[in-house]
Amino acid sequence: MLNEKIGGTDADSNLTSSRSKADLPALDIAYRSGIVSSGRNLAKLPIIDSRGYDEQGIHYIWRTFSERARIDAANAGNHGNQVIWRYGTALLPATPPQVAAVTLASFLTMDTWLSNLLTSAPKSTLNAVRTQAQVIAAKPPEAFDLCYLTGDVTFSSEVTDMTLCDADPRLMKHSSPRQVAGGPLTENILKCQLKPLNAGDYLPATFSAAQLARLQAAFPDGVCDWSKPGVGQQPAVSPLTFENGPGGEPLGPPPSATHL
Repeated sequence: MLNEKIGGTDADSNLTSSRSKADLPALDIAYRSGIVSSGRNLAKLPIIDSRGYDEQGIHYIWRTFSERARIDAANAGNHGNQVIWRYGTALLPATPPQVAAVTLASFLTMDTWLSNLLTSAPKSTLNAVRTQAQVIAAKPPEAFDLCYLTGDVTFSSEVTDMTLCDADPRLMKHSSPRQVAGGPLTENILKCQLKPLNAGDYLPATFSAAQLARLQAAFPDGVCDWSKPGVGQQPAVSPLTFENGPGGEPLGPPPSATHL
């Protein structure tokens, strides 16, 4: 069983036999400061997620859909401010046709989107924040979900049928290890709350007495209860100032202009 020998790492990234544990004060800071990005705040931004293929590093495709899930969860299922462009050739467009179809096109599309937003919802004050509705209203018609199937190396055919995109082996959504273990697509639980191991939760799979004993030994403190918020999980209150030490405090109001 993987979890019997999973171990962890120390502060210098050396492998250890004991499991790594989350630093509790760090969990608070990660959520409060927005290091765990907030769907409420993500919704206020125009987003074109250009997602190439790199399932061997940190660029897993599920991260794109976790971002969308966070926006949905915080905005009644509305992710209209986020557009996904998928392609399976490599992490980044590499040839002139690919660059033209994705890199240049996304830059020009975003430029139009931001220009529209500047006109339709100008920021009148220093701390003004646009709403998701304003961002969506400014979205240009060329900003929509699409993919280029893996065999289309020249990126000649935009595909808008997500069923076809999802069926492409290099474009399908996949799942993270935490999602496979029952965690949410939002991927915003850094450390789960625990519950006692209950064999009934795994039906129709069943365990022998010996297998159940091994599970109990591997998870002596219990297993994740994904129905509950994560340990330390809380809304973001960033931006924070850390001038008084760890933990951070919300910044005060912006200074007012004075005339000398």
